Amino acid sequence: MSNDNNYPGSWPGGPKSKDEFEETCIHLSQNLFNFKRNPIFCAVINNDGRGFSHAKEMYNVIEEKCPDLLKIENLNKFTENDKIGNPPKVYEFNNVNISPGTIIFMKVLSDIYNFENVNSIVEIGTGYGGQCKIIKDYLDVNYTCVDNSGCLTLCKSYLKKMNVEAEFVESDNVPNITTDLVISNYCLSELDNNGIDFYFEKIIKNSKYIYFTLSDFNEDNRRYAHLLKRCKELFDVQLFPIHKNHPNYIISGIKK
Repeated sequence: MSNDNNYPGSWPGGPKSKDEFEETCIHLSQNLFNFKRNPIFCAVINNDGRGFSHAKEMYNVIEEKCPDLLKIENLNKFTENDKIGNPPKVYEFNNVNISPGTIIFMKVLSDIYNFENVNSIVEIGTGYGGQCKIIKDYLDVNYTCVDNSGCLTLCKSYLKKMNVEAEFVESDNVPNITTDLVISNYCLSELDNNGIDFYFEKIIKNSKYIYFTLSDFNEDNRRYAHLLKRCKELFDVQLFPIHKNHPNYIISGIKK
């Protein structure tokens, strides 16, 4: 394995024990029934723990931007995600029970579905694969999941259960990848500058579009400033605030 393919940075936003998280993911992959309630897993990946107000706001955005996603035939496919893993929170919207995690994945889909000529997507920090499942329910695209080996073990198990096909790339052996769209839900905002640069050189610079959600965004934060600077070097960037009381932001861009 070439050292050039090894992710060189640390993960400041990660769990105290990276090995513990990866081992937990491997263990959970063997029985998916309750994985979304595991405390070690939820300390890292916890979209399903979001409150009703956050879920409602995301739902309202979907309703405004892409109401087709809320047709019952589409919701029936999307909410298959909630039948696996026993999400800790489920809310009712228009007589349909749906987890906040699924709503958040649908919100991402509503933001990217009108990007033109997207045939391939790479997701950096794919987690258990829920975003991949929701996107591929609606879009006919080739999808590549990038994450650590433990998380990918869980992701492979989940996507196999969902009958979803994808490619998998371990974060300690990332080749140069060309793709139409790179997405990342929070992962990039939790990497240090070395990690951000690594993924720009390996994947992001070779993409036509970017779509990154960021947690607790602040342009005065050096890490966020570095991510935004790298994006602006190559892409015409738009920055979208979500809402005042929960400062999550979106960096979206098209190649210059």
